[in-house]
Amino acid sequence: MDIHAMNQYDLKEAAALADRVFREPGHSSMADAFPSIFSGAYHSSLGLYLDGRLVAFMGLVPHLLRIGKAHVPMLALGSVCTAPEHQGKGYAGLLLDRVFAHMEASGASLLYVSGAGRLYARNGCKPFGSTRRYRLHAGMAFMDAVSSTDEDIQIREGGESDRFAIHSLYEETAVRYERSLFETGVLMQAEAIAGIYKLEHRVLVAVRDERIIAYTVLAVKGRLNTDAVPFLVEGAGDAGAVEQLLLYALRTGMAVELDVTVPWQEHALREVLDRYPHADGTQSGTIRIVNPERFWRSMAPYLEEKDPAALIEVSLQNVLVPSGEEGAVRLKVGRADLTLSQSEWISLLFDAAWDLPSISEEQRAVLERLLPIPMPYPSGLNFV
Repeated sequence: MDIHAMNQYDLKEAAALADRVFREPGHSSMADAFPSIFSGAYHSSLGLYLDGRLVAFMGLVPHLLRIGKAHVPMLALGSVCTAPEHQGKGYAGLLLDRVFAHMEASGASLLYVSGAGRLYARNGCKPFGSTRRYRLHAGMAFMDAVSSTDEDIQIREGGESDRFAIHSLYEETAVRYERSLFETGVLMQAEAIAGIYKLEHRVLVAVRDERIIAYTVLAVKGRLNTDAVPFLVEGAGDAGAVEQLLLYALRTGMAVELDVTVPWQEHALREVLDRYPHADGTQSGTIRIVNPERFWRSMAPYLEEKDPAALIEVSLQNVLVPSGEEGAVRLKVGRADLTLSQSEWISLLFDAAWDLPSISEEQRAVLERLLPIPMPYPSGLNFV
């Protein structure tokens, strides 16, 4: 048995294995849909070999998250697969151990996993964050009820000349994946999460006074037959204009219905969309904080900007709880301290309405000035 990081030549075999496991006729190749994994630009993905043949694979992509003024290193895990004839032998667990070792060596604190299986749960990956999911239908009676200030907006499909404006709007988003103009273009073309459902990207822009004020990337039905519900992949800019772009897609027959998932921190967009049917939930996938102390340090620029006085009152250290669970923390708030499990710690950090009985009212008053921490939506263009 051999486990090693994969180069651009190894990844061709990995893409073939992933196609075998995940793709159906009509699907694009995983190599085309997930260039961040299979292009060979990164050599962080791992393969397990038996007698020189690849039998298990884990795609691993480094990201830098921008959360306010903080830059947070994160690794994203995806395209995890084992050849059908070798499943059930624990190979994925061996690869995951190597992932954690790589995270420690690289200085990353967060691991995002696009799945939520038992393997990840056993290894400390937990649901995280709060979202609201809206369902918009073409026949909704109040689709035309837009504010008078938005009547001068023109809507059209995005084109090549719009790239700078779209990228500028994206970079105005306070919570996002750091991404270059080139990477945005590659990911729009790749259609990673849209392709899973046999949908295709359509880009719409809203223009006011000859200036683009909002855009949406939609996953809609195209050349392939599918029962999937179209959805918003990514959007940014003026919240009212984003709503108009969604309604335009419904009015023009681009989609009969749309699913729109909005993280808790996007208050302006949620306020606009709250009149539509919705349900609250968590972010897609799971997350693990490999080193809580290091993560807290990486968040310091954001937390200092939010409330420097409250930040001074909070300190923490990594600990092992009696169960042996990794990722637990000893949290000190003022003069009192308490120990939190990984699950409690993730809830405290990322849930909009966390409720931990072990935290006193005095501690809560301090922590609510800093938390929760917003996270970008992981099932957008950067999905792996």
